[in-house]
Amino acid sequence: MNMQKNALGILLITLFGEIGLCMAKDVSVAPLSEKVFQAIRVDSLSAIGCDVTCKLKEVNDFDNNADTRKYIGCKANSGNVNIQAIPKPVIGKSLLPNAWVLTGGVGTDKLLRTVPLTVVGATNITASCVNTKTTTADVRPNYKLVFTDTPWRDKASGATTWDATLNVVSQSAANSSNFTVLETITYGFSISAAGVVTTHNPVGGGNITVTTFNIIDGIADGVPVGGVSIIAEYTGCAEQTLQWNQIITTSYPSQGCTSPYTDPCPNDDTLPYYFTDTELPHYITAVP
Repeated sequence: MNMQKNALGILLITLFGEIGLCMAKDVSVAPLSEKVFQAIRVDSLSAIGCDVTCKLKEVNDFDNNADTRKYIGCKANSGNVNIQAIPKPVIGKSLLPNAWVLTGGVGTDKLLRTVPLTVVGATNITASCVNTKTTTADVRPNYKLVFTDTPWRDKASGATTWDATLNVVSQSAANSSNFTVLETITYGFSISAAGVVTTHNPVGGGNITVTTFNIIDGIADGVPVGGVSIIAEYTGCAEQTLQWNQIITTSYPSQGCTSPYTDPCPNDDTLPYYFTDTELPHYITAVP
């Protein structure tokens, strides 16, 4: 009998050790006087917005870990990013066990922390109770990024369609091909068999501003051509840097390329961005 009690005690100690004593009274049972408890886990830990107007975006951290998340917020003169933890099952803060721990950021609340938008840098928020989740809020400086392109095709090649999906992206790290799309626009043009040029006006974009969009319908290199000229800009922030990524879908691809393809094609380097690292400084400027 004593051996059975000892075995049971060891089992209970093992079980409670595994869940870190992360138990709370189950208030859903009746009568409430019954001492029925349930394990509490961290269901989610995520940014729920800012207390001011802000640019906040969840980005891919490329670590293949479902328990970690990352957000970038653009630096501002005031305000905070709000990070909220949600337990599973959902219970009030007063019912959370002492083993529930939320660390990082500003504040002592058991379910909510803030990260100031006024200070550039990364802050890790971690919630633990049986399991652990970590969310990073990375406040980044602001930049203005400009895009310019003048695609055209020879009318003598017959009916042509040319369409672009233009993404402004957050490059995850230096020399990395990993990125998160921040905003997108589409635009393009078509040339009929009779040589009539029709523009496909920019659509979408959010915070991408198209400042110039003109039809090209004239002579280039001594031959009739049709196309468009476009200038666009975006102001915001990124992990490593802002970049453009443009995907072309066309009936008349560049020589040696198969539609759809990443512009430029053939590529100037090994990365999927419109500008090379050498070209980029001419098109990006810091914003105070």
